[in-house]
Amino acid sequence: MKVQELVGRRLQMARESTGLTQEQLGEMMASFLGKAWPRQQVSLAESGKREFTAVEMFALCMALTRPASYFFLPMQVEDVIEAPQGGTNVNGDWATGVQLTGGGQPWDAAQPIVAGIVQPLPEQLRRIESLAKQVREQVSIIRRTVTDAKKADVDEFA
Repeated sequence: MKVQELVGRRLQMARESTGLTQEQLGEMMASFLGKAWPRQQVSLAESGKREFTAVEMFALCMALTRPASYFFLPMQVEDVIEAPQGGTNVNGDWATGVQLTGGGQPWDAAQPIVAGIVQPLPEQLRRIESLAKQVREQVSIIRRTVTDAKKADVDEFA
């Protein structure tokens, strides 16, 4: 995949995750570029059919509150990022390793997110265990009720 295709996919993911339409993102670009992008410009960018200047990348980072590295992280480890004009292609595994170890910026940015997911896990597990115990108790009550009802039917007809 070409670099602009990768950036385009990431751009679309970031825009959709923030709940913006293409028109809204285009209007936000005016704050950073001095003029808005028409919806068609955003569409071209998302489809990977448009290259970006450094200023435009900066504006996208600001508008979508994403670090620049976000737009260059491969979607999957198996992805191959094509280098322009005969340069060396980069696979996603190498690129991800560079991003996570080369300065640590993406990991630093991800740490609060990971902590927000991991920290509540023990409490959630306790709640799940408590709910499982309640379900087992209810199942036991239902079984006793069914067994008692069957005995009552048999005793009634005996």
